[in-house]
Amino acid sequence: MKNQISLAELITRVTKDREIDLKDLLSSKRTQGISNTRAIISYLAAIELRNSGAKIASELNLSEKSVSRCIERGKKLLEKDKNLLEYLQ
Repeated sequence: MKNQISLAELITRVTKDREIDLKDLLSSKRTQGISNTRAIISYLAAIELRNSGAKIASELNLSEKSVSRCIERGKKLLEKDKNLLEYLQ
């Protein structure tokens, strides 16, 4: 994929589109909307953009273990909704 977007740009696009405040995303809140947003960002950042778990963890204020779980949940969310790949365009 050429013209790859940055992790910061991905986070901005997804949070804006899903109407999640960046402060809430980076907090310890665990509402479904926030959790799903973290999962989508983690999956796209790791699998599609090839970012390391450590980098994603530091950007999202999570542990690497949490990022691993987010990636798994993100995979399931993307299987249900392929439109989520549009964040990468």
